[in-house]
Formats: sequence, C-alpha cells, structure tokens
Amino acid sequence: MQVLSARLRYQRVTDASRKVEEAYKETLKDEFKAALKLVHTSTHLGVKDETALSYLAGQAEIAEEVEESLQEIGLPVPEVYELPQVQARLAALPDAERRQKEARAWAEKEWERLAAEARKAEGE
Repeated sequence: MQVLSARLRYQRVTDASRKVEEAYKETLKDEFKAALKLVHTSTHLGVKDETALSYLAGQAEIAEEVEESLQEIGLPVPEVYELPQVQARLAALPDAERRQKEARAWAEKEWERLAAEARKAEGE
C-alpha cells in the first residue's frame, strides 16, 4: 500500500509538472507573439516605441537563447533573431554596459530597417 501511495503521489506530481510546463510554453508563445506584434505595429505606424526598441535590444543580447527557446516551443525563428554577426560582436565586447549599448544601437538600426520595409510595402 505504501508503494502504491508513493507511486500515485509521484504520478500526480509528474502530471502537474507536465501541465505547468505546457502552460509555460503557451505563455512564452503568447509573449513572443505579442512582442512581435508590438514591433510590427510600431514600425508600420512609424512610432519609435521605447518598449519595442528595448525588446529588440534585449533579444539581440540573447539571440542564441531566443532561437533555442523558439525551436523548443515550436515557433519559427524570424529573420530578426538569426543574428550570428550581432551575437558574435556582442560576445566580443568586454563588459555588460558596452554590450547593452551595442545591442541598443543595433535595435535602433533594426527598427529603422523594419520601418523602411513597412513603408516600402505600403507603397507597392
């Protein structure tokens, strides 16, 4: 009886853990989609939103981890996250403050590129 009781407890905890993991993955998907929508909306409207820029800069700093997370939760990796050149340049910088500044500068350029693409698409 004690073994059966312990097994049942283990199965309940395992099931609960699996449900939490699935909910976490769904939350990550929702967060990622909302962030991309923010970036997309701000670039298409030409509004240089601070949250969108901060999001882009933060993602540039952790591009490799973002790619892995997206693959893990089953979402495609948008071009903006395929940043080996950005990641390599940031990794080569000696301190966090300089990496953050470099990531922010990249985010500004990326926002401008996305906004230009949006303007071009609207003109076509």
